[in-house]
Amino acid sequence: MSSLEGLDIAAEFPITRNSIYLSHSAISPLPARTAAAIQRYAKEASEQGLVALPRWIARLGMARSEAAMMLRADEAEIGFVKSTTHGLMIVANSLHWLKGQTIIVEEHTFPANWYVWKGLEERAGVQVVTWPERNFRYEMEDLARLLSEHDVAMVSLTAASYSTGFRHDLAAIGKLLRESGVLFCVDAIQQLGAFPIDANECCIDFLAADSHKWLLGPEGAGIVYVNAHRLDMFNDTFVGWLGREGFEDYDARDLPPDPTARRFEEGAPNQVGVQGMGASLTILNEVGIDVVAQRIRANCRVLQDGLRDLRWKLISPADEEHASGIVAFEHAEKDPSAIVRALAEKKIVCSARRGFLRMAPHFYQTPEEMQRVVDAVRETG
Repeated sequence: MSSLEGLDIAAEFPITRNSIYLSHSAISPLPARTAAAIQRYAKEASEQGLVALPRWIARLGMARSEAAMMLRADEAEIGFVKSTTHGLMIVANSLHWLKGQTIIVEEHTFPANWYVWKGLEERAGVQVVTWPERNFRYEMEDLARLLSEHDVAMVSLTAASYSTGFRHDLAAIGKLLRESGVLFCVDAIQQLGAFPIDANECCIDFLAADSHKWLLGPEGAGIVYVNAHRLDMFNDTFVGWLGREGFEDYDARDLPPDPTARRFEEGAPNQVGVQGMGASLTILNEVGIDVVAQRIRANCRVLQDGLRDLRWKLISPADEEHASGIVAFEHAEKDPSAIVRALAEKKIVCSARRGFLRMAPHFYQTPEEMQRVVDAVRETG
C-alpha cells in the first residue's frame, strides 16, 4: 500500500493550484497543515495566552519526537535552534579548540558553513582548510589526503551542495572520520527532509538544519543534533536559563546544564516556528523519507533527461549515489537568470546559482509536471 494513500496533495499543498514550484532548495511553500498549525498557535495565543501553555509544550515534544524519527536518533539528542547557522555556532563556540588544529570544509560550501569556522581562526588559532572540488564533485581520496597532511579536529560539510546538487556519501565519510578520531559536523539543510539521514549509521557527531527548505517548514525554526556521547564536550556558552536541569526552580542559582541537547534551547522557545515545523515533519514521516526520496529523484530524472535533450549540460551528479533533489544545468548560449525570469512568467519557480540554472522539485509533485517544465524551457527558444 502506498504511503501516499490518504494524502490529498492538492489540499495539503495549495502551491500546486497556481504554479510549479522548483525552489525547495531556497524557501519551500508551507503545506496547509503547517499553515494551520501556525494559525492555531496565533489564535490560542490571542484568545487564551498562558492557559494554552500545556498544549504548546506537548506540541514541542511532538516536534522533537518527529525530528528524532527523521534522523533515526534519540529525542535527547535533538535541540531546537533558530537557523542552521545558529546550530553551527553552538558547535563552533562551545567546544575547546587547540591552536594549530584544522577544520576542513568544502571549497564551495554554503556561507553558513564557512563563516562560523573562519571566525575561529583568529579567536582560537585553528586553521580552516578547504576540500577541493573536482568537476563539481568531492572525491574521498582528496579528503583522505587532507587528513594525512593536517592535524584535523573536525570536518564540517554541507550534506548536499546548494549550487550543484552533489550529495556526499555521509556514511562513508563518517566511518572514515570515526576511524581517524576526527569529529564530523553536517549542515544538513539541503538533504534533511529529502533523503534519509541515519545519524548513528553515518557516525555524525553534530548536525544542524533549518526547516524552511526540504523540511517544508517556516523560516527561523530548525534543529541541532548532538550525539549523546559528545554532549560532555560542550561548555555552557550557549546554555541559558531554560537549558538548565530543573529550570522551573526560578530561585535557584546553581542549576547544571540539562543533560540532553535541550540545554541549547537557551530561553523562551520559538513556539510558532517549532509548532509549524513539527506539523511539516509529521507529513514527511507519514509519507516515509524513503518514498519522499524516490519521488524526488523520479522528478529530477525527467528534468535531467529533458534539459539535456535541449543541449543544457547537466552539472549535478547523474549517479544515484551522489544525486540529490537539486539539478543544476548550464548552457553555452543561454543566461540562466533570463531563463528563470521567463519561466516565472509561466508560473514556474526556479533559481540561478553560481551561473547555473537550478531546479529542486519535491515529493508532492509529479513527473508529468516536470515534463511541462521541460516543454516550457523549450518554448523559451
